[in-house]
Amino acid sequence: MSSALLAVSIFDMSSRKRRRGPGRPTNPISRSEILQTARVAFASKGYDGASTAYLAGQLGLTKGSLFHHFPSKENLYLEVMKQIFIEIGNMIEAAQLDDDSFRIRLRRLNSLVADYLGDNPAVASLLLQSQVLDTPLTSDSGRKPGIDLLHFAGGFLEAGMAAGEFRLQDSRHLLLSIIGCHLYYFATAPMTSELMECNIFAPEAVATRKEAVT
Repeated sequence: MSSALLAVSIFDMSSRKRRRGPGRPTNPISRSEILQTARVAFASKGYDGASTAYLAGQLGLTKGSLFHHFPSKENLYLEVMKQIFIEIGNMIEAAQLDDDSFRIRLRRLNSLVADYLGDNPAVASLLLQSQVLDTPLTSDSGRKPGIDLLHFAGGFLEAGMAAGEFRLQDSRHLLLSIIGCHLYYFATAPMTSELMECNIFAPEAVATRKEAVT
């Protein structure tokens, strides 16, 4: 499965909910800018806390103008998460582009993930919240995109086991251990930064973290 297909189910969910809002926005703004701003807003406020009025205010838009781009908060949230899942899927693919050993590919993937989460402070928090708080992704149907992505990543680990480079074990346990290594560190940034006595998103701190996990 390619990363381009990983978010099909979440795309379908958001598309079914899409309705064109009335009128045209008075303040032109790009779709990518809306998604980036919403990513930070949802991470800092949570899905419930980031009201439509708050989201519109962060963008300098009226609620009507925001609805022109995305008909509902749920639709906007699903699009934000779809974008993140695609970005992660692309990293998994990029780590495997060269015909290196699976151990080297895994180190490359760990390095890419550390860079990605270090460069995008909202992502780890948003990913963690999406599964432990009440969000559109915690419903039975909403979990499918995340499960698809996990299976995609797990396939890489299983291939490494089949090649004799990784110890034979339940790939799901190995996958969740790797995810926890990255996600918890960056998602709990205030505590982690205090423990490490630095801003964990600073370039030098990210470089140090990469050395620790690769």
